[in-house]
Amino acid sequence: MRGNYADLATLLARGISQRRMYFEGHPNVKQCARDFVGLLGRLLEQDGETTFLLGGVGGKLVHDGRYLVGSTVGGRRLTEFAGLLEAGGYEIDARIEPSELVRFFTLAAETTDPPGGLEASRALLAANGIGLVKL
Repeated sequence: MRGNYADLATLLARGISQRRMYFEGHPNVKQCARDFVGLLGRLLEQDGETTFLLGGVGGKLVHDGRYLVGSTVGGRRLTEFAGLLEAGGYEIDARIEPSELVRFFTLAAETTDPPGGLEASRALLAANGIGLVKL
């Protein structure tokens, strides 16, 4: 049985939203990261996977060939950020820690200018200590 990966996309979107409202160390931001990491581990283990693939196609979020309708509505910033980074989406490794995810939330909340291509975007993630979220 495939887990409900739409909940992961919703948590990512909520984390970015919380980070836009609050500072990086705020309890709400940290809780979103912890909730995401916990659910990610459970879902991936249940399905025998090691990464979560979340695509952004035409402003919609996609996982495993299916649109994630509910999270697409709330996840506009996720798709906008993927577009800004010139990426088709995100691959998130099961080993990610909440602290790294908080850095991702911050980058997604604060980045307004395109880095200048996919390689520059990958370098931007790396420079911000984000290694387990791939583009």
